[in-house]
Amino acid sequence: MPTALWVDCAPVEGERAPAYPPHPRCHWLRLRDVEASLRLAETHRPAVAVVTDRLDGADPLTLVARLSGLGIPVVYMHSGDDEAGEHAVAQGAVEHVPVERWGSASFHRLVARVVERTVLERRLRDQQAGLASHEQLLADVVSALPEGVCVLAADGRIRYLNQEAQALLGERAMEGRHILDALRPGRLFVRGTNGAYRVETLPLLKALRGVASTADDLEVELSPGNRRVIRMSANPLFGPEGHLIHALGTLQDVTEQRRLATQMETAQRMESVGQLAGGIAHDFNNMLTIIQTCSALATESLNPGHPAHKDLQQVMETSQRAGRLTRQLLAFSRRQVIKPVVLQVNEVISDLQHIIRRAAGERIAVGLELEHGLPPVRIDPGALEQVIVNLAVNAKDAMPQGGSLRIHTDSLQVEADYPQRAQVEVPIGPYARISVSDTGTGMSPEVLERIFEPFFTTKPKDKGTGLGLATCYGLIKQADGFIWARSEEGVGTTFEVLLPRAAGSVSSIEHRAESSVLGGRETILVAEDERPIRALAERILRKYGYTVLLARDGEDALTVAEGHGQPIDLLLTDVVMPNMGGMELADRFRVLHPSTRILFMSGYPATDHGLPEGLDMLNKPFTPNDLGERIRLLLDEPRARART
Repeated sequence: MPTALWVDCAPVEGERAPAYPPHPRCHWLRLRDVEASLRLAETHRPAVAVVTDRLDGADPLTLVARLSGLGIPVVYMHSGDDEAGEHAVAQGAVEHVPVERWGSASFHRLVARVVERTVLERRLRDQQAGLASHEQLLADVVSALPEGVCVLAADGRIRYLNQEAQALLGERAMEGRHILDALRPGRLFVRGTNGAYRVETLPLLKALRGVASTADDLEVELSPGNRRVIRMSANPLFGPEGHLIHALGTLQDVTEQRRLATQMETAQRMESVGQLAGGIAHDFNNMLTIIQTCSALATESLNPGHPAHKDLQQVMETSQRAGRLTRQLLAFSRRQVIKPVVLQVNEVISDLQHIIRRAAGERIAVGLELEHGLPPVRIDPGALEQVIVNLAVNAKDAMPQGGSLRIHTDSLQVEADYPQRAQVEVPIGPYARISVSDTGTGMSPEVLERIFEPFFTTKPKDKGTGLGLATCYGLIKQADGFIWARSEEGVGTTFEVLLPRAAGSVSSIEHRAESSVLGGRETILVAEDERPIRALAERILRKYGYTVLLARDGEDALTVAEGHGQPIDLLLTDVVMPNMGGMELADRFRVLHPSTRILFMSGYPATDHGLPEGLDMLNKPFTPNDLGERIRLLLDEPRARART
């Protein structure tokens, strides 16, 4: 129930006071003190205040003005003529009533109207304040959204933009401007290309035609060289009668998501291709072993003047080139045999500079900028040399008319925001960075996405196999490093290689001495499931004077050894065989024949089969000399150093 205030003083002697104004819709409070009335008005906020001109020692019009200033509606009751009431209205009273009407029905109706109006006005103000508060909350929430929000009127004019939408659409986009005036076609591109985006196909404009749609192939150039991939969705908003009243669009910067998705797709594609390439290389190595071995044996049996001698040499040379091709495939698939050491990048590049300058030719200026104090890295020296030379040769091919080749090294401390600036996710930490830049023809974005794929090349068929960059990729990944490229058509290309800091001191590369003696009288057990390779191994070893025992798998090898009954000096075993593989066979042999040396052979390195590092491994393809030399070296090793 609303409160009503009645301010009136006690009557003088002989004068009758007005009757208390009964009103069931109000809780009446009668006060005689002016200051007390003001305090009550501030705390209780009465719906009406009835002030009479009977105030002891106080000016009633002043009280009227002060109560009105507090927002309290005042009804002034006076005993004089209407002029006194007009003065009260001038001070803020809503009505004035002669004292004779006190207690009359018309007075009660007047008070009721004022109270009801006050209650309604206050309720309306409360609702408006609540609505304004909710509107402000909604505005704050929409403004803080990470997505852009844009509202268009039916005529295409911008009604609302939050901060993110303003940032993505640019300073020309502002409320009241038509969306076509705000969008600059020169800033809109089809994702991943330099092709202009068709403005009329934007979802915001489609929504104005009553069609909801989404587009994620839009690139917006916020500033020169700074493009962002935008996902735009828009829906038409219809009124009660079915007429279009607004178009609501959302804009999301998905540049990072697209970059990560592209990286994942590339990594998965490269991994799949790598597994296929590695499998092909493994099978090919077995075939090349037969080709190289048979060619070598046949060549040795022919007089150099024999007509077939040159043909066999050609077969040998071709098979050796094919062997190099399989090694490139294994490098890409990260299955190449490597011997990583801790080294300094600058030393390797300095030793290579004469080769790089010679490969670049006279029309290309080669510059080395090697920063001192690089962190040591762990990588196979030959692998790093192969990467540097491949990148240099690739740069030369991109500058047929000459240009500049720059190789720069520096230290890099990768921080949390570095992956946002690179094309790959790089863990935080210290790295040695190698940058190889050229001023060549550059590459389009479409070509740039595929440069590390094996057999992908833009060169003529007789100029390259498409394995150079794929090999670089595999060798760097095998060293736990990262490689990517930046390129712009007509400007040039920069390849960046990051190698993580390695623990330990820089070591020199160990070289194993070659043996000039290939033959011997020892007994060798050959375990190989491929019959042609098993037969060739027997032929080579018997030629070198060894006693040879043959087995078609691990179980057969144990049976042959038991039936032989004599010491076996060396076990030559393939890694992958049916029934019992080479590793299980070796474990059994170490128990039954602890003095026997063991040499593994495979088209894959030992680590690809889960074998521990340090085992003696002969990789296919091999020549008769390769086989004889490795067996002789292993048999001649002191027992304490033998790796069995």
